[in-house]
Amino acid sequence: MVICLLMLKTVHPRAWDQTCPEVFLQRCTACKRCTEECPFGAVDEDEKAIPYHKITRCRRCGTCLGSCSERIISFKDFHIDMISSMFRSVDLPEEELTLIGLVCENDAYPALDTTAIKRQKLHPAIRFVPVRCLGTLNLV
Repeated sequence: MVICLLMLKTVHPRAWDQTCPEVFLQRCTACKRCTEECPFGAVDEDEKAIPYHKITRCRRCGTCLGSCSERIISFKDFHIDMISSMFRSVDLPEEELTLIGLVCENDAYPALDTTAIKRQKLHPAIRFVPVRCLGTLNLV
């Protein structure tokens, strides 16, 4: 179990976020995908090859969540079931083509905000699903 110290803060992009990855280690297969795919080196492994998070390095992007084939990594406010429910809640009209854009909240979402501030129009058939990072998604 990861101990989250609320006084620890990281820099860009989620400095305001105080959630830490929650890992259900009883189902961990030690496949090393989370340690290899973390872009910040925040996931390491102990001498028994069991992964653990270095909270001071974690940027809360959720790439470890997306890389885990066993779906044992989650965050208090961001998890696989939440992403699935966002997909299911997208309104899809039957008579027209609808595009679903997966929007990274660190890069693409601010760009959409800028588009709205400039009052530029987007096609009404486009729907957006915000995610922490595109790395949070896997084929499951």
